[in-house]
Amino acid sequence: MRWFSSTVRIFLILSRMHTAYTLIIVLLTVAVIGSVARLVSIPYPILLTIGGTCLSVIPGFHAPPLDPDLILFFFLPPLLYKEAFHTSWHDFLRWIRPILMLSIGLVALTMFAVGASAMALFPLMAWPVALALGAIVSPTDTVAANSVIHRLRVPRRVSAIVGGESLVNDATGLVALQITIGVIVSGHFAPANVAGAFLWTTLAGMGVGLAVGWIAHRVNRAIRDTTVLFTSSLIAPYAAFAGAHALHGSGVLAVVVAGFFVSWRIHVVSAETRHELYTVWRLVTYVIDAVCFVLIGIEVPRLIAAAPERSLGEWFFAGAFITAVVIAVRIVWMFAAAYGPLMLFRRLREREGGLPTWRNVLLASWCGMRGAVSLAAALSVPAVVNSEPLAARNLLIFCTFCVICGTLLVQGLTLTPLIRLLGIRDDEHEAEEERLARISLIQAALSRIDDLRREQNIAAGTLDHVETNYMERLTALIQKAAAAAEPTRTADVPTNVFDVELRAIEAERERLLDLRDSARINDMTQSRLQEELDVQEMRLRAEGGRG
Repeated sequence: MRWFSSTVRIFLILSRMHTAYTLIIVLLTVAVIGSVARLVSIPYPILLTIGGTCLSVIPGFHAPPLDPDLILFFFLPPLLYKEAFHTSWHDFLRWIRPILMLSIGLVALTMFAVGASAMALFPLMAWPVALALGAIVSPTDTVAANSVIHRLRVPRRVSAIVGGESLVNDATGLVALQITIGVIVSGHFAPANVAGAFLWTTLAGMGVGLAVGWIAHRVNRAIRDTTVLFTSSLIAPYAAFAGAHALHGSGVLAVVVAGFFVSWRIHVVSAETRHELYTVWRLVTYVIDAVCFVLIGIEVPRLIAAAPERSLGEWFFAGAFITAVVIAVRIVWMFAAAYGPLMLFRRLREREGGLPTWRNVLLASWCGMRGAVSLAAALSVPAVVNSEPLAARNLLIFCTFCVICGTLLVQGLTLTPLIRLLGIRDDEHEAEEERLARISLIQAALSRIDDLRREQNIAAGTLDHVETNYMERLTALIQKAAAAAEPTRTADVPTNVFDVELRAIEAERERLLDLRDSARINDMTQSRLQEELDVQEMRLRAEGGRG
C-alpha cells in the first residue's frame, strides 16, 4: 500500500533531519515569527515563508529536500480535519452553489487558462503537461486569508464561501492532476474514463469519510479519558485519508466529510474533555501549518539554484505571468458566478440572501492565495515518464513556487488594507442571531428551574438565587447590554446552588442543540455558545459542584 510506504518514508526522513537540530531550528523559527506576527498586521503565513527563505541561506543550515508525501499524507489530513470542524454545515449548504462553482468551475477554468498561457509561453510544451500546471495551481489555501478574515470579522457569507471553497477545491485540483498525469503517462485522453474516475473518486471519498466519521462518533460516546479521545481524534483524519486512498478515492473529501460528521455530534463529549480537545487541536494544527510555510520558504533558494541560469529570466517572467493569470481569472469568475445565476433565478437569490455587494465579491476574489497543497502537487509530478525524463518538471515546480509566493505577497499583504479601504464589517444579523439564541437558552434554564420547584429536596431559596441570576442576564440581553454577562454571585451562596446551576446549563445545552438542528441558528454560533457553557460548567465544578 502506497500510503503505508509513504508514511514509513516520512518517518525515515524525519529521523535523518540532522536530526533534532534542524527540527529545533524550524520550530524556533515558528515560535519567533509567531510572536512577531501578533505585533504586526502581516498574515503569519507570509512571515513564515519569508523566514524559511532567510533560514535556508544561513551557512551551515541543512534540511533534506521536501518530500510531497510529507505534506499530502502527514500534514494535510489534520489541517483539513480542523478546518472542517470550524466550517458551518448550515452555511455550506446554504451557499453550496457558489462554493461548487468555485471549487469545480473555477478550478476547471483556472486549469485551462493556465494551460493555455503556459503553451503560449512555451510552444514546445505538451498540452497535458500545461494542463497539469493549471491543476497544480488551481486549489486555494484558506489559511493565509483566514488569518486576516477571522481577525477582522468579515461578513459570514464571504468567510463561508471562501472556507467552503478551500475544503473542496483541494480534492478537485488533486483529482484533475491525477487525470492529467495519467494522460501524460498513457499518451491518450478518454473522456468516458475521466468522468467515471472523477465520479468514483468523489463517491468513494465521501463514503469512507462517512464511515470513519461514524466510527469516531461512536468512540466519542464510549470513551471518557481525554488523552485516549485526543489520540483517537488524531487517528480519524489519517484513517479517512488512508482508507480513501486505498480505494482510489479522494482522501481530501474523506477527511472533510469525517470532520463534518464528528463536529456535528461533538456534544456527546463531556464539557471539560471537549474544551481540552479544542485547545490541543488549535495548538497542534497551528504548529503543523506553520511548519508547512517555513518549508515552502526553505525550498525557494533551492529551486532558483536548480533552474538553468540561461533560462532563469524567462522562467521568472513565466511565473509572474501565470500568477497574474491565476489572479485575473479568479476575479472575473467570482463576479460572474456571484451575479449571473442570482440575477436569473429569483428563488436562488432569496435562498442565498439576495445579491452580494460588489465589495464583498471583490474581497472574496482577493482571497485566492496558494500554499502547501499546490507545493505538494507540483513535487508529486513524476520525474521520469515511460523511461524518459520529464523535461518540463522543474519548470512546473518553479512556476508553482512563483504562484505561491506571488499570491501570498501580492494578495496576502494587501488583504487587510483592502478590507479597511472597502469598509467591510461583519454582519449585524449574526450578532442579533446570537443575542436571540442567548435569550432562548436563558428561557430554557428558567423553565428547568420551574420544573425543579416540584422537587421536595431543593430549597426554595436556592432556586430563587439561581433564577435571579438568570433574570439579570435576561434583562441585560433584552436591553442589548452585556450580552455575555456572567451570573452575579453573592457572598452567601445557598446550599446545592451548584447542582441547580449545572442542571440549568444542561437545559441550555439541550435548547442550543435544538436551535442548531432546526436551523434557527448557525452551527458556528452554536459552537461559540457551547464553548461558553463548557467554561461555565468547568468553573462551577471547580468551585464546588459535582465531581
